Amino acid sequence: MGILRRGRPKPIYAPTVRVSKGEALALWERYYERGLYFYSKGNYEDALADLDEAIANVRKNGELYAARGMILQQMGQHDLAEEDFEMALQIDPRQWVVYYLRAYRAYQQKQYDEAIALSSEAARFAPLRPEVLFLRAMAYYSRGEIQRAFDEMEIALNNFDDPTDKEQRKLHRSMKKFYNQLKRELKGKK
Repeated sequence: MGILRRGRPKPIYAPTVRVSKGEALALWERYYERGLYFYSKGNYEDALADLDEAIANVRKNGELYAARGMILQQMGQHDLAEEDFEMALQIDPRQWVVYYLRAYRAYQQKQYDEAIALSSEAARFAPLRPEVLFLRAMAYYSRGEIQRAFDEMEIALNNFDDPTDKEQRKLHRSMKKFYNQLKRELKGKK
């Protein structure tokens, strides 16, 4: 019954491929852009190689470590991902995607309190990111807090810009479906 029983959503909707729009990119930015492109196509090995090159060209960029950790986590290399997440937060403690990815992993491991705490930390730095609010809502739901999950989804959907790319439209559909499921469950309790 419902969206959660059919499988868990895919975790990653950020960072996204950068487009130069005619501006000159630094070498590290080119590697980063191409690495995210490879990642978006599911080519994790090439994505990882390009992130390695980007980091070799500019070491003090937390976003690069967060992105490489994201790729490593997707590849199932959680210990290496955690090393990159730690480095990302040492460089820039505002790397919301690190908290989000850690929250997603906690959610997968059915550690719902931890998922809520980590997604709340992500929301502190990116308060209206729909994927963060969606994840926190699912953790509340899994803990049996349907009203809190519903409230969270209402905020997420009210602040979701019109989705333009395929992944964002997919995320928006999943969120609407979950929101409607929560609405039905809450009506059934009254």
